[in-house]
Amino acid sequence: MPLKRKNAVHGKRYFYSNDDVDFFVFVCLGIDDIYIAPFELCRTYGYANLYPHRTRKKYVTFDWEKYRNAFELVIEFLNN
Repeated sequence: MPLKRKNAVHGKRYFYSNDDVDFFVFVCLGIDDIYIAPFELCRTYGYANLYPHRTRKKYVTFDWEKYRNAFELVIEFLNN
């Protein structure tokens, strides 16, 4: 899933700014898992490839699993 927004006029994709987003929340329907990723992380990656229903592949360069059901990140953010 792309972590960029698309410009309606030019069709180019742009990263969101930190004024727009604090977290990205990815809901995996039918599996009841939610990934909560901080904006800074998503600024680095243009896509989130999530496969919670399969075993992790060896060639995956980034492990999104540590952000699965990571509600504590939002709680910590709101407390600061």
